[in-house]
Amino acid sequence: MKELSYLSSTVASAHRSIAIAEMRRGLPFRYTLGFAALLAPFTQACSDDLPCTATATCRPTHADSEAGTELDAAPDSLPSSDALVDVDGAATPSPGDGGLLPRDGASDDRSSAEDGGSASDARRDGGADEIAPDAALSDANGDDAGFASDSSPAADGRASDAGQGPVDTTTDAPIDASSDVPICDATWGRSPFDDACLIDEQYGLFVSPRGSDATGNGTRAFPFQTIARGMKSAQGGPRRVFVCDNGSGYAEAVVVETASDGLAVYGGFDCVKWAPSRYARSHVTPASGPAMRASRLTTGFIVENLDLHSVDAAPGASSIAVKIDNSVGVVFRRSRMTAGKGGQGADGRDGAAGEDAIGPTLGQHGKAPLCDPNVTSQPGGNTVFSGCGAMGGSGGSGTLSSNSARSNEGTSGQPMRGVSPADRHNEGTTCSNDPVTGGAANGSAGADGMSGVAGARKPPGGGYGADGYAGYMGGDGTDGHEGQGGGGGVGCPASITCVGPSGGAGGAGGCGGEHGAGGGAGGASIAIYSWRSTVTLDQCEVSSSDGGAGGRGGDGGAGGNGSAGGTGNVGYDGSSPSGSGGQGGMGGPGAAGSGGNGGPSYGIFFSGERPVTMSTAISHALGGPAGAGGVTPASPITASSRAADGFTGDANYEGTVP
Repeated sequence: MKELSYLSSTVASAHRSIAIAEMRRGLPFRYTLGFAALLAPFTQACSDDLPCTATATCRPTHADSEAGTELDAAPDSLPSSDALVDVDGAATPSPGDGGLLPRDGASDDRSSAEDGGSASDARRDGGADEIAPDAALSDANGDDAGFASDSSPAADGRASDAGQGPVDTTTDAPIDASSDVPICDATWGRSPFDDACLIDEQYGLFVSPRGSDATGNGTRAFPFQTIARGMKSAQGGPRRVFVCDNGSGYAEAVVVETASDGLAVYGGFDCVKWAPSRYARSHVTPASGPAMRASRLTTGFIVENLDLHSVDAAPGASSIAVKIDNSVGVVFRRSRMTAGKGGQGADGRDGAAGEDAIGPTLGQHGKAPLCDPNVTSQPGGNTVFSGCGAMGGSGGSGTLSSNSARSNEGTSGQPMRGVSPADRHNEGTTCSNDPVTGGAANGSAGADGMSGVAGARKPPGGGYGADGYAGYMGGDGTDGHEGQGGGGGVGCPASITCVGPSGGAGGAGGCGGEHGAGGGAGGASIAIYSWRSTVTLDQCEVSSSDGGAGGRGGDGGAGGNGSAGGTGNVGYDGSSPSGSGGQGGMGGPGAAGSGGNGGPSYGIFFSGERPVTMSTAISHALGGPAGAGGVTPASPITASSRAADGFTGDANYEGTVP
């Protein structure tokens, strides 16, 4: 015989639960007194051979439930956990509960299907009913009457009261089913290192050393090969260029002109997955010139994670990694700018030696006495010129003795200035048998030419402009002066019937030596060259190398030799011989050039606004050594001398001019 202990304990448990719930809600405990009367019909026992009657319903055992016994669809004999007793203690019969307890009209399981007014579920699990999944259930006792749907289960954890208080009938607020995927901020200037969503074909074009400018389309699958091609295609599109590097880098210059104003170039990507790294850089190293140059930008230009390197410069040229002129808004982030060495200044050209004068020629010599009744005089030796114009004096004429002049003087050699001594008359003046005037019959040698003036030392540094740096080369020397020509020999009379011998002409003066040229300026090494622009360097590395050495000044050339003068001639029948021409003077040596200035080494050089630097390391190397001055050779009147050296190049973290 089975006692309904299970039923008793279940009802008692339900009774306690309802009592506790009502006490928490502040309801008087009298609301639960009707349960005692409800227990009476369930105290009847059932034997194994006695079927349950209409007044005693047997509950299946725990073993039956565990065995998965399918329960019938008959009405539950016990009140559900969500059933309530009316405030007067009388249970209102519900058709599905056999007239025992009221039932709610809501579903007892988690499905959203309603019970359709039926008091019992088609299947029961033998446990307490579960709350319906709708989180917005009305309060079991109707205390929420007039409120909108609750956002959480009612405080008593039950479904809506069946017929008690007003039930919440408002519709629950709809669940926000919109996507939480963030929208990509493609504002110009946003970095793909901050917004990875920008690394996409709709926001930029892709460049790889393994790409192709001919067949590529700028996608990750088919990238361009050169940065120049990527920038050209980006001008009318996404205005971003993503650059990867597989180790080979780019042998090109990043040239930013007005058509590329407003672009941005981002390096630091690998070429397989196109993943960016803040610590990687894509390398740009052109064969010559700046790695990047920008001019006349009005919007700006952004560079991130590039390694911009200019190679060592050619002789006399500068190595500038980045050159910017007359532009605004140029920004570098996490990039490295490295300038190579400035080119060494060329040595000044040495001066050539002055031209030697040629002579004497046959026409320079004086003529012999001549006895011809038709001839009353004969000219002296012909004047000769050197290649630089130095002229020997002409010989004096031979005459008859009846001529009132007993001596016919030659002329002085030229020039008479620029020589030492200056303004000297060197012609022959007196025949040997002329007792009146006395003097020499032969012309004198010409004075030697003066040496040139050594090249001047230029000021330190050099000149700067939008095109870059131009160092000061050494000053050139000047050419030596030509020597004076030799004086012409005197001509003499013979007799009243014969003309006497004429004098020989003076030799030509030697030409001056050519000057030595100044030494060339050493080129600069400058990492960032900003000319009247606004530039920002954020987390960058900026470094320069040594400036180029100044070139040595050229030596001056030696002066040319003067030529010998023409000879005079013998007298007639005991008369005086004529005089010979004098030796031409030696040309002066050319002067040496001074040494060129060494090139500077600057991390940053600017005119106008100083570039803004944030967490940026700047370094420099040595200024180029000064070029030595050349040598002016010795001459008969001066000792050798040396021209001035140039200036050593400046070296500093930054340099500026107004």
